[in-house]
Amino acid sequence: MLVFVIFLGASAVPAFAYLNPDQVIKNSRNENELVCNIIGGLGLFCAGSNTTATSTKTGNNSAQLADTTSNPNLSATIYSGNIVKKFSNNEISLVRAVGSNDVYEIVNGMKHLLPNAEIFNDYGYKTEMVRLISQSELSQYPRVKLIQAKGDKKVYYLTETSLRRLQPDAKIYESYGSQKSDIVTISKKEMNLYPENRYVYSESPLNRDVFMINGAYKQYLTPMAIRRMGLMISQVAPVNQFEMSYYKVGEPVIN
Repeated sequence: MLVFVIFLGASAVPAFAYLNPDQVIKNSRNENELVCNIIGGLGLFCAGSNTTATSTKTGNNSAQLADTTSNPNLSATIYSGNIVKKFSNNEISLVRAVGSNDVYEIVNGMKHLLPNAEIFNDYGYKTEMVRLISQSELSQYPRVKLIQAKGDKKVYYLTETSLRRLQPDAKIYESYGSQKSDIVTISKKEMNLYPENRYVYSESPLNRDVFMINGAYKQYLTPMAIRRMGLMISQVAPVNQFEMSYYKVGEPVIN
């Protein structure tokens, strides 16, 4: 059987798909739809595509493209990875790794996990905007660590466990190697989804003593106090020596 073998770009893992040319031509009512259906075979969104590709890389995770051929005047609009996020005017791309439903924004060369479908929809995103990539490609992107709600000057550090910790001074996040240009603006609704990180310990030098951040002060928590509070390890985050030293010593919490 004759097939179209299509290569896209010069990425390390070429995107290609096998299409039945007779079926593609049969499903295309004009030249625009023919181009659109071939593009759709690559797993890219194209308004007007009526073709679903069988990808040798994605298997059952191949994008299922919607049939939008009811409008004969549809043009070949393609989401090739660059989207202007109207909310913050950032140029981003949306991706997910093969075998995972987690969707990430790629912004300023960093990845930011969108916490749920509601936030995804609130930003005006569509499922056809999401590109499928390999897990190894996704792993190459560092995660977004600094976030700021739109209209708010406060900057927060986003931990690996999705907790937010206020950064009262730019020197703190700079001590981690971050800079102002790394701050990503998000909605207040998304910001409110992240619990506040108030409990920390020093990672360098390693000290498992747990402190509670209370404004400009740090308060040592005794093991008895930790048990009484029912504090879980997921609520405690590591900080470097610079950040730990930034806070003044307050009264310890005994029990």
